Amino acid sequence: MAAKLFIQNVDGVTSFNPATVPVWAGDQISWTNETDVAHQPGVLNPDGSFASFQPTPIMPGEPSDV
Repeated sequence: MAAKLFIQNVDGVTSFNPATVPVWAGDQISWTNETDVAHQPGVLNPDGSFASFQPTPIMPGEPSDV
């Protein structure tokens, strides 16, 4: 199953649409950056450290699959 997420900026607040998406190991995640700044998709680990899903940010207006 593939998940599609959009990085958006609404009234100056960056958010994800949808806000949550259930995925399983091996699922493909498709991100589309609809803002005017680069974004680095990832997760926060329980210890607070950041783990990126990919080596480079998603540039404005660009899609990326993980």
